[in-house]
Amino acid sequence: GRVAIVSGDRDLFQLVRDPAIFVLYPKRGVSLVDRVDEGYIETRFGIPGRTYRDYAVLRGDPSDGLPGVRGIGEKLASSLIARYGSLEAVTAAAANSRGNVALGKVYGSLDYIQRALQVVTIPTDLPLPELDLTRPRGQPIHAVHALAEVNGLADAVLSLRTALMKDRRDVTESPA
Repeated sequence: GRVAIVSGDRDLFQLVRDPAIFVLYPKRGVSLVDRVDEGYIETRFGIPGRTYRDYAVLRGDPSDGLPGVRGIGEKLASSLIARYGSLEAVTAAAANSRGNVALGKVYGSLDYIQRALQVVTIPTDLPLPELDLTRPRGQPIHAVHALAEVNGLADAVLSLRTALMKDRRDVTESPA
């Protein structure tokens, strides 16, 4: 099946796997969302679509308290991941490199990189219970919309529903 993750947390980009898993990422509230797939990551960050976690470890993320490798920002992190293909390959090159300033920065931060990988990596192998998808799933959409209207969230609920329904159509209309 297909999985749509709705989140404003870019850390979840590491879970993207075409075509099965993508992220609906709000650009502004929930009125505009980007559909984040491997192509989006490649275009936006200049790295292979499945390497966002590696990029984030090198670059850092102040919102998560990750400093990144000192002296490596977005462009250099993107360049290293694009050139070597993965953080593992970057660290291997750093261990064997002499005179390359960027790789020297990586080499000097190997302890940080190992700790950051433990913090940043989202586990994907947790046991999950079987779900009975035939059970009633709560309130009908009109009841949810009415509740959202009372709380001033109607536009946000409609925007999110529209984005999810559009993606649902894309999923059902695309070849298997």
